[in-house]
Amino acid sequence: MPITLILTIVFFLLSLFFKRSRILFVVQIVWIILLAGFNTNGADFQNNYNTYVVANNTDKWWNIYTWLATLFKINNIDYVYFNLFLVTLCTCLLSFVIIRLTNYPNLVLSMYYIYPFIDNIIQKRGYYAVCILTLGLYFLLKNKKSSNVVLFMLLTLLALQFHASAIIMFTIPFFIMLPIKVERNIVILIIIFSNFLSGIVSKVATIVLPDSMQEKNTLYFSVLSGSSSSFHTLVWTIWQITFIAIIYYVYLKKDNVNYVDEIMLKLNLWGGLLVLLYTYDPVFTRVFRPIIILDFIYVANTLNLTSKKLRMMIVVMFVLCSASFIFFDVMSNLGFDYIVLQIFENNLLFN
Repeated sequence: MPITLILTIVFFLLSLFFKRSRILFVVQIVWIILLAGFNTNGADFQNNYNTYVVANNTDKWWNIYTWLATLFKINNIDYVYFNLFLVTLCTCLLSFVIIRLTNYPNLVLSMYYIYPFIDNIIQKRGYYAVCILTLGLYFLLKNKKSSNVVLFMLLTLLALQFHASAIIMFTIPFFIMLPIKVERNIVILIIIFSNFLSGIVSKVATIVLPDSMQEKNTLYFSVLSGSSSSFHTLVWTIWQITFIAIIYYVYLKKDNVNYVDEIMLKLNLWGGLLVLLYTYDPVFTRVFRPIIILDFIYVANTLNLTSKKLRMMIVVMFVLCSASFIFFDVMSNLGFDYIVLQIFENNLLFN
């Protein structure tokens, strides 16, 4: 077993016992940066490397990722260090949100280690976007000020510079303006009629998306959808509904709900809309990851409450994280060794 995997397991266990320790939290953030930033191989690594190699700001003058990649290449900086630079910045953004929203940051990281830690290291540009979007959602949680909505939209635009999936997040401010009952009914209808409505989604995407995103449109809605099935769609739908159910349960059982409780429920109900995309491929689950991180925080904060039933949601969330890890990583067609072990076996610092 690689020493990096052993240390990660040790940090996971320490997080369960020292939920509040700021020192341990900082050490773990550094550890996550080292593992993700110095990764040198694994699933999707070559694709990320090739994207860096071919990046040219004369072709995509509007794209921040391309500009940064071009700048680093001009200075003969290897891709690993380019990734380390972005991982460091983005992980610091993520740590800021966690430390501001909970007194139990290590408990949040313990859930994160199970899922989606591995997937975020693999999907590097997706990880940059996830961290930026998590910060954007943090501003939505603060209060109803329009300035926070503007900040969210700007940060979503920034995240879009790193991964195309961020474009879907622009719909969140409009969705959460609706009453919860209306949102709930919309989600129920979409889940029931997802197979019928999914055909409309691909047509709308083809019409609405700019030429620069049509390649991704073809990949997601044509190529990847070839391996989808009704059973797969059912599994991912249940997965999504479970997140909604956990947050909804906490929301209903709390003695006093506030603005944060309401927005957290609305964000998870918005996640129910993604079921439309799961009929094509579960790759779209990555869109929900910023909200998953907030869900970890929200559930961890039930430790502040006296209700044992609400605290049990922490256990339920751990079970859901474990199920996610099994579905996405262990049961992957590429295999556990290729998806998981390569992350720990290929690191510039440790191997």
